[in-house]
Amino acid sequence: MIPIDLDIDMLRCFREVAQTGSFTKAGKAIGLTQSGVSVKIRRLEERLDTQVFNRTSKRLALTPEGEILLDYAGRILAVHNEAVSRLTKPKASGTLRIGLIDYFLPELLPKLLSKFRQQYPNIHLEVRTDVGINLIPLFEQGELDLVVTGKDAYQGRCRVLMQEPLIWVVGKDTEISLHDVVHLVLLPSPCVFRKMATEGLEEAHRKW
Repeated sequence: MIPIDLDIDMLRCFREVAQTGSFTKAGKAIGLTQSGVSVKIRRLEERLDTQVFNRTSKRLALTPEGEILLDYAGRILAVHNEAVSRLTKPKASGTLRIGLIDYFLPELLPKLLSKFRQQYPNIHLEVRTDVGINLIPLFEQGELDLVVTGKDAYQGRCRVLMQEPLIWVVGKDTEISLHDVVHLVLLPSPCVFRKMATEGLEEAHRKW
């Protein structure tokens, strides 16, 4: 069986006719004469060996086969335009300096960086990990282009990527009396989680 190829120009012409309901309007939109549009639609129907427009009514109407083709044409043209845009747009280049909190997706970060490198080979990526309170000043001073960290009380330009609750975690067999000193495992100051934990304990009059 000889494979059937559908030209992008044919599909674009077909979709324009379907959307405007007119060969003349479609031709004006894509830079063809009415006869040029008619030729493309006729060749499309010949190639598919099926009728895509019902020409008996005053206004062009899609046949059932035309309705099916319109859906596929939209998706094919979208992927085609995306591919052309991605391959012909100016290649991004330069240096991108990113600051990440040290506990940011440690199991996924290597794969994310590798994927970025493959997609943007002309960008030199510099990644710095630290506690958030040290990264934000570097961002404000222009030493980092992008920072992923806890928002805390920061009021500058930012976008929340995710939110998660804070919980207390203890060992499986640990028993803590209300009179015991609570032993903590914390990051050093000025970690915001350390501050919230210790302030919470002090408000509850617990020693730590």
